[in-house]
Amino acid sequence: MQQMYAACEIGAESGRVMLGILEGDSISLSEVYGFQVESLGERNSGAWNIPELYQHLLEGLRAIGGCQEPVSSVSCTAHGSDYVLFDREDHSALAPAKRHSDPSAEEGGPRSMAALAQTDWFEITGVQASRSSCLAHLAAEPPKRLKRTFFLPLADAFHYLLSGVARLERSAAARTHLYDLARGCWSEQIIASLRLPPSIFPMLADSGGDLGALRDPEGRLGLEDARVVAACSHELSSALMGLPVDSVGNWAFLRTGGEAILGTVLDHPRLTPEARASQYNHQPACAGGFCFYKHLPGLRLLTECQHSWTRAGAGLDAEVLMHLAGSAAPFESLIDPTDARFHEPGDLPAAIKSFCRDTGQPVPRKPGAIFRCVLESLAVLYRRELDELERLTGRRFGAVYLLDGGSNSILNHFLGNALDTPLIAASPNAVGLGSVVIQALAAGHLRSRAHAAEILRHSVKRRELRPRAEAWRCALQKAEALYAR
Repeated sequence: MQQMYAACEIGAESGRVMLGILEGDSISLSEVYGFQVESLGERNSGAWNIPELYQHLLEGLRAIGGCQEPVSSVSCTAHGSDYVLFDREDHSALAPAKRHSDPSAEEGGPRSMAALAQTDWFEITGVQASRSSCLAHLAAEPPKRLKRTFFLPLADAFHYLLSGVARLERSAAARTHLYDLARGCWSEQIIASLRLPPSIFPMLADSGGDLGALRDPEGRLGLEDARVVAACSHELSSALMGLPVDSVGNWAFLRTGGEAILGTVLDHPRLTPEARASQYNHQPACAGGFCFYKHLPGLRLLTECQHSWTRAGAGLDAEVLMHLAGSAAPFESLIDPTDARFHEPGDLPAAIKSFCRDTGQPVPRKPGAIFRCVLESLAVLYRRELDELERLTGRRFGAVYLLDGGSNSILNHFLGNALDTPLIAASPNAVGLGSVVIQALAAGHLRSRAHAAEILRHSVKRRELRPRAEAWRCALQKAEALYAR
C-alpha cells in the first residue's frame, strides 16, 4: 500500500516542499514546490520574513493537495538555530525574527558568557559556548518583550502555525544552548543565571511527536486527513536519519560546505574534558543516541579567495578555477586551515602566501595553485580530525558518509584518498528523506530504524569512493610538521 508524506525544508537561502512516497520496499522523494528565502534586511544578517515563508509553505502544501491523494502527515526542517517569538495572547509571530548571524547577538553574548562564568556549560548542555547562539539572542531581547511571549525555533514555529500546538523538538532544543542534555529537559540553572522568564519555554517533544491535525481554515489545502508531526526540526539530525545506517555504529559523517561538520552518533554523551577541549558538541539523535560533532573550516576559504580576486579586478568563474586547480601540481604547499590568519577579514590569497613563506614551503602564485593548496589542505585537516574522532570515541570507522558533498568533485576525490576510509556520498535529499522516515515511523508504516535503513539501501543509489592513498600518506606526514609549529 502506498503512503505519502510532505517534507518542508527551510534553508538559509532557499526552501522547498517535497512529497515522499513509501511503497513496498522503496521510498522516493520529489520536489513539488521551491522558493527563495528573502531576508528583511541584508542577506544572512537581517531577519526572517516569517509571513512570506509561511505562505510559501502553504503554496507547496496546496500543490501536494492538488494531487488528490491522501497524505499521512506534514513536517518541517530548518537551517540553523534561529527562533520566532509568539505573543501569548493573540498567538501572532512578532517581528523581527532575527537570523543567527545578525550582529545584535553580540549584545547578549557578553551577558550570557558572564552569567555562566561559574557554570560548567559543556557539562550541562554538551555544546560549546558561543557569543552568537540562540541563547545570546535571547539574552539581548528586551525583558518586556520576553514577558509576553514564548519562543520556538524556526521549524517548530511553522509546526505551530500549521497545527496550533506549540512544542519544541529535542534536536532543535539542544541547539539553543539551554537544554540539559543528561536530564532531557530545559536547564533551570542556565535559565535562572540569565534571568530569562521560564514562561517563554514551551513543552518539549520527542522526534516523531504528533502535534495534531493540519489546520486549514480556508479549506484550500486539500489535505483533509494530514497530521502535523515534529520529525527532526534541525536539518543535521534529519539528514542523519536519511542515511542507510543503523542509529549507532562504526560510521562517521562529514558535511562539507562553507563550514564543515564532522561527527558520528554515540550511545551516550561524551562529556569529557578531552571532548570539550576538542570543541565537540552533542545533539539528541532522532532514533536514539547522540550526535557527536564539531565545526571545521570549509569551502568558505575558496569563496573568500574568489572575492579577493574579484575586488582586484581579476575574478574568475568557479568552474574555471576548479579546472585550474585540477591541473595544478599536487602537494606543492599545504596550509593549516585552522590558523587564525585565515579567519580574519582581508586578502586571503595573500594570507595563504604568507603562511607558505613562513613555513618554508613553495609560495603558490597562480589562482589554480592556490585553490589546489586549499582543497588539499582541507582534505588533510579532515583526515587528522577523523583520527581524533576515532581516539575520542574508541572506534575505527568503516565508512564516512559525505553530506551535501556533490558540488565539489575535486574535494570529494581528495577526501576519498586522504581519509583512507571508504567515502560514501549521501543522497542530496538526505534531509527530506530523514523527515519522511521519521514520519513513517511515527505512523507505524515502518517497523524500526533498521527497517528504514534497509529500505533506504534499496531506494538510494550508492556512490562510494575507495581510497588509493599512497601519495596522500606523504602529504599527511608533511602536514604533521605544519601542525606541530
